[in-house]
Amino acid sequence: MVFDQRTAGPEGPGLPASRRGLLDLAKAGRWDADERYCRKRDGRGGGNEYHIRLLPIHVQRQLSRQAYVEEVNAPPQPEALDDTRRDTLWNAYGAATDKQKQTAQERLELVRLVDGHMEEMALAPACDLVAREKGTPSATLQRWMRMVRPHPRCDWLAVLVPQHSGGTRRVTCDPRAWEFVVGDHPSGPRPNWCPASTSSAPPPPAAPAPRPLAQPRRP
Repeated sequence: MVFDQRTAGPEGPGLPASRRGLLDLAKAGRWDADERYCRKRDGRGGGNEYHIRLLPIHVQRQLSRQAYVEEVNAPPQPEALDDTRRDTLWNAYGAATDKQKQTAQERLELVRLVDGHMEEMALAPACDLVAREKGTPSATLQRWMRMVRPHPRCDWLAVLVPQHSGGTRRVTCDPRAWEFVVGDHPSGPRPNWCPASTSSAPPPPAAPAPRPLAQPRRP
């Protein structure tokens, strides 16, 4: 058995304070009955290793909180700082407009709420809870979570920058061209056809005449 000081003692989340007590708990719960959650420990000392799912639910939650805090407070790895993908993300963030950066910040606050609830529940229920609180659709929150999960938390802001500028591109039309189009269209100033003269267009082909029905022969 792997004996971690975080899982036992007065400061632990409720497991026995001694190795003997922890072994007795594993024996009483038949932790070694399922090979999916139990395996032999390699290395000196031997013993077994058990999956966290075999622990009481309140212990699982406490360990998840501790792991979450450790991950958040851990300094970024030096090799991750040289990642080309991170440079690309932050270069795009630097080129974004102020409105896009503000949108990314608002998204980040919602994502952090979902991430906090995921200490005690799965992704979908956590997104549903934040959706009811903040009014953002749960499907949108789940999509943002899928976007940020492959990245370190320190890069989530750059990941959440909108990739579209929004709106429709508009160009200025020369007044003379517009007068030509309007003057050549008889029904009003909003044609929905290509600006070419209708007087030069060939007439549509005539529909073929129907063939006469065959007359039955007289006996």
